[in-house]
Amino acid sequence: MRRAEFHNEGPIVVALNHSNIEVQHFQIAGPRTTIKASGGLNMAESRSPLSLNLDANADLGVLQDLDRDFYSSGTLSMNAVVRGTTAKPLVNGRVELRNANVNYTDSPNGLSNANGVILLNGTNATIQSLTGESGGGKVALSGFVGYTGSAMNFNLEATANQVRARYSGISVTSDAEISLIGNSRRSLVSGKVTVGRIAYGASSDAGSFLSRASTPPSVPSAPSPLLAAMRLDIRILTAPDLRVVTTYADRLSIEADLAVRGTAVAPGMLGRVTVTDGQLVFFGNQYTVNTGTVNFYNPNAIQPVLNVSLETIAQNVDVVLGVSGAINNLQLSYRSDPPLTFSQIVQLLATNTTPNDPTIAAHQPTPPQQSLSQMGQSAILGQAVANPLASRVQRVFGLSALKIDPSVAGVSGQPTAKVTLQQKIASNITFTYITDVTQTNSQIIRVEWAITPKFSAVALRDFNGNVSVQMFYKFKVR
Repeated sequence: MRRAEFHNEGPIVVALNHSNIEVQHFQIAGPRTTIKASGGLNMAESRSPLSLNLDANADLGVLQDLDRDFYSSGTLSMNAVVRGTTAKPLVNGRVELRNANVNYTDSPNGLSNANGVILLNGTNATIQSLTGESGGGKVALSGFVGYTGSAMNFNLEATANQVRARYSGISVTSDAEISLIGNSRRSLVSGKVTVGRIAYGASSDAGSFLSRASTPPSVPSAPSPLLAAMRLDIRILTAPDLRVVTTYADRLSIEADLAVRGTAVAPGMLGRVTVTDGQLVFFGNQYTVNTGTVNFYNPNAIQPVLNVSLETIAQNVDVVLGVSGAINNLQLSYRSDPPLTFSQIVQLLATNTTPNDPTIAAHQPTPPQQSLSQMGQSAILGQAVANPLASRVQRVFGLSALKIDPSVAGVSGQPTAKVTLQQKIASNITFTYITDVTQTNSQIIRVEWAITPKFSAVALRDFNGNVSVQMFYKFKVR
């Protein structure tokens, strides 16, 4: 915390006649700030009349002089006359904000280019006009705030147009109409938010995001009484032309109709998010979303319950992954075509090697034999090595996915390793390169072209150098 120095400009002249005080000259100056006052008051009685004139001009850059976590600029001016009594002062005048910019380090959004006029009328402050920019969009605020006795009353309305907010690697752009009505003892925040664009950060996939989301949010030990008494009734919808932008998803179509309830300290949520179509990366593997819903049932807490079906093809094996349950207790289920045991499916997805099954591996090289414990160690080691490296390589080279699958083979414990590189050439064309670094001329090259969501073509060059073209059509049997 830094300090800003304020000092008086010239002598402060105050005339005292018994209990009556008359301010004849009072001027305080600080960093790009001046405050002037004149008038009189009686200190003997709380009901004595007031007659004070205030004139202030401040550069908002003083905030960053006081606290380096602030970035601020612009000017604030106030011209006011204080009347009434010392027990119930009445302030009349105006406050004007010009080209104000305020950003705080820990806040996801700041306010820029804010201009407005606030009229002071006795015990009320009415926003005549207040507009600005936040998150690349436009914001506007109107309404009033009043003070009576020990309670504060307010009736405020805020609108936002194409405002972007970031949270935990996710960027959401939305329009909003929100109102705040009530007082400091009981209030209601209501309105509607329409989400038009969602962008995922490039440092996590869908599975990693679910892992972070399962951690319960921290609640302040001593929440503000104002926030604790602030009830919520906000509806969240997705726009018909919602765009989802991420390197980890294609054709992701989402529909949501949610209601935020509870209080500002303990919000809850009701409603459903439906994923109707698309592809995403889940813990390193690319899946097609068959169906997916996220339900919210608790009006006093945000507790998403998932029911998602994901499908992928690995080594010509069709694997369907089911994710269901509460976010903090997700249950995973696998099934495949041709049918494989659970351990074989885990081996297939973790190491990208075909299980030792003649019906499946007839045209594939025989994989090195591993014990169950070795397979587990390989999968864990692969994730530990690949995850930190992948994030750096993807940022540098723009890769969609990178996997390193080390393993220990045979009784001699000879180490081997496979490297998988994946890149989306276009929204519907994916190039995959797999190589065994311990052997020469041991590469798989795979190019997939999703002609339609149900029809795709795959060109493959296998470990033996054989080249093939396969056509796939996806349909459901009822």
